[in-house]
Amino acid sequence: MNVRMLVRMLLLFFGLPALAGSGWVDYRSGSLSVGLEALELPLALEKIGQQTGIAFSVNSSLAAEKISNRFDGLDLETAIPRLLKPYDYMIFYDEAPTAEKRIIRVVVLDKQQPGRSPFEPPPIPKPEPIPEVTVIEQPQPQLVLPRDGSGHYVASGKINGHPVRFLLDTGATVVAIPGDLARQMNLIPGDAHIVETANGRSTGYTTTLQRVELGDLVLEQVAAVILPNMTNNRRALLGMSFLGAFDMVQQNNRLTLKQRADHR
Repeated sequence: MNVRMLVRMLLLFFGLPALAGSGWVDYRSGSLSVGLEALELPLALEKIGQQTGIAFSVNSSLAAEKISNRFDGLDLETAIPRLLKPYDYMIFYDEAPTAEKRIIRVVVLDKQQPGRSPFEPPPIPKPEPIPEVTVIEQPQPQLVLPRDGSGHYVASGKINGHPVRFLLDTGATVVAIPGDLARQMNLIPGDAHIVETANGRSTGYTTTLQRVELGDLVLEQVAAVILPNMTNNRRALLGMSFLGAFDMVQQNNRLTLKQRADHR
């Protein structure tokens, strides 16, 4: 019996970083080891995040997903793609100039759809309930969004006049648009950049959105990125290139966005 196996048995026996009845997670010296058996995906990622310091966000449609995996002593850039192989996801790194490259956030978007080209129109998904949006009449437009069951804020809006479902994400620098949705809106791709996807590193393309609408909140000339390999049921991530133009207050599971006078 090797030393690592003995450590795993001791962790399970004494219940230190173990996941009760579902496996174990161990992170030390930059290496992650797991033994997971049919554990709910959000719970597994929460436990991994507690040890690694990575912030995980999981789409509400994946709340009941089960994950089974086992590996020993992998670095995080290898371990996370192995864990999330069946899903579409985005990895965000610490971009501080003096810091070593470090994963700080992972957003799990949806299950992969094998065999479909990124630019092939996706099958029409079953409509999902959209949280009610309350618009408060004010001289300056204001919007109140309730948090959904998975802790996210989701709402309907428009990009260049085209209806879009938005997932609000303050951790995203710009608005991120799946390739199939961008194609249907005839968005023009610009400069290419390397981004992380479920299939590893791939190419994303910068673009500028003429007009983005969320309820009565409107912003023009919004920076965005087109991600050809991102399949997210026609949903776009609404990042800070839009949200940064508004005052945001989160209280009692509600997010209030108020348009500033200098962005009207």
